[in-house]
Amino acid sequence: MKIGIITLSFNNNYGGYLQAYALQTILESLGNEVIVINRTFSSRSFCNSFIHAVKRSIRTVITGHRYPILSSDLEYKGRKMQSFVYNRLHLSRKITSSSSLVSYCKNECFDAVVVGSDQVWRPGYVMNIDDYFLDYLPERTIRFSYAASFGTDNPLYSEEEKFKCCRALEKFNKISLREESGINVMKNNGWKTDNVQIVLDPTMLLSSKNYLSLIANYVSAVNTKNKILKYILDNDSQIEVISNDIQKILKMEYVDIIDPKKWKEPYYILPSIEEWLCAFRDAGFVITDSFHGTVFCILMHVPFAVYVNKSRGCTRFNTLLSYVGLNYRIIESSDDLGKILSTPIDWLSVDRYIDNYRNSSLCFIKESLKMKDL
Repeated sequence: MKIGIITLSFNNNYGGYLQAYALQTILESLGNEVIVINRTFSSRSFCNSFIHAVKRSIRTVITGHRYPILSSDLEYKGRKMQSFVYNRLHLSRKITSSSSLVSYCKNECFDAVVVGSDQVWRPGYVMNIDDYFLDYLPERTIRFSYAASFGTDNPLYSEEEKFKCCRALEKFNKISLREESGINVMKNNGWKTDNVQIVLDPTMLLSSKNYLSLIANYVSAVNTKNKILKYILDNDSQIEVISNDIQKILKMEYVDIIDPKKWKEPYYILPSIEEWLCAFRDAGFVITDSFHGTVFCILMHVPFAVYVNKSRGCTRFNTLLSYVGLNYRIIESSDDLGKILSTPIDWLSVDRYIDNYRNSSLCFIKESLKMKDL
C-alpha cells in the first residue's frame, strides 16, 4: 500500500520529527510505501525575502549576533537537525496551502492517509484545521487517525469547525487518540466516539534499541554521563527552585541540552536530533517539562521528574504516566521530591506495560489497513 502521513508542521520540534520517523518506520515494516506529507505554513514572495534579508543584515550589524540572512529563523535554528530529516524521513515536497495539499493527495493516489500523531487536532497549533480531518481525500482512500491529540481539555473550535470536522470524521475508517481526555473533547463537540481507541504515542512503538542504533556511531559534544539533564522548554522561578533542590540532594552536576535563556532567539542554533538522543541516553537523571522528553526517559530507562506546564497541556502526561504506573514522577513543588527521589523505578514492570500497549496499538494500525480490498 502507498500511505501518506500528515502531521504537524515540524518547526524544529524533536518529538515531532521522532514521532513521524517512528510511525513511518512501523508502517514500512508492514510492507508499505510511506511518504510524510510536508505540510508547512510559511512561504515568502521574492519581495518579502529581499526585505527579510535586508532587515537581518542590519540587525546583525547592530547587535553583533549573526542572524540568518537568506534562510528563515526556523531553518537557521534547526540546520543541525536536517541531516536526520533528509536521511531518515521520506518527505514530500513542501506543501504550503490547503489547495496544494488537495492536489498533491489526488495526484499521489494514496491507498491510505493517516493523520497523527502529536497535537494535530488542536486548532491553536495549526492554521487550517480542515487539513487534518481529511475530508478532501477521494472516497476510495482509507483514512484513519493514529494517536491524534487535542493537547488540552478545551481546544478552541468554532461552531463551523465543529460541524465540518464532525462531518469529516464520519468518513474515517478508524479513529485513535493519544489521551483519554480526547474522548470527552469529542463528546463535547458533538462527535461520535464509537470504537475510538487510545493508543501509544508513535515514538513508543519502537524499542530503545531502534533509537540507540541511530546514535551508535555518533560522537556527542555534550557530556551528560552521571549528570542531571535539564530539558525545560518554559523556564520559571518554580522550576529553578526545584532544580536546585534536586541538585543538592543528588549531588550531581547539571547539564542543559538547550540554553533555556537563548533557545527561542533567532540566532540560537539547536542541537542535532542525534545530540538530543545522546543526552537522554547518557543522563544520570532528567528533569523535564517536555512530553517527548518524558517518553525518551522511559524508553532509555533514565530516572526522571516531570514538571507539567499546564499551558502546554497536562492530559497527555497523565495518560502516558498512568499507562506505565509512574504518575508519582510528576512534580509540582520541592515537597514532591521525597517520593520521586527515594522510589526506584521498576523498569521491568514499566516495559511490560509498554509491551501490552504497544501490541494493542500495532493491532489498531494493522486493522485500520485491512479495511479495504485493494
